[in-house]
Amino acid sequence: MTRIFSRESRRTWKAKISGNQPGFSLDDVSPVKHIGRLTRSVLLVHGERDPRVPFKQYTTLKLAAAAAGKPLELLTFPDEGQRFDKAANEAKWLDTLEAFLRRHNPPD
Repeated sequence: MTRIFSRESRRTWKAKISGNQPGFSLDDVSPVKHIGRLTRSVLLVHGERDPRVPFKQYTTLKLAAAAAGKPLELLTFPDEGQRFDKAANEAKWLDTLEAFLRRHNPPD
């Protein structure tokens, strides 16, 4: 099993998400654990230098989707973090998003 959170981070997030729900598990809300239920297209985008969301989470979801036979549209930015520092990368993201939405949610 791939560990995304440290033990302490997992405990902290679990407390924030579960509130007072006895028996709650982060697996209940994990996209990785529920990828097989996917019925819509997903555009998965990640900056490889993201300091808050480890790139390992992107890879884990991508592998889970492949194992479940669920295609994802993928876009990574090796030289970006949480936000865009380079205008060309932001433009690529917006162009990719617009094309994705046109394919999967076309205007009337």
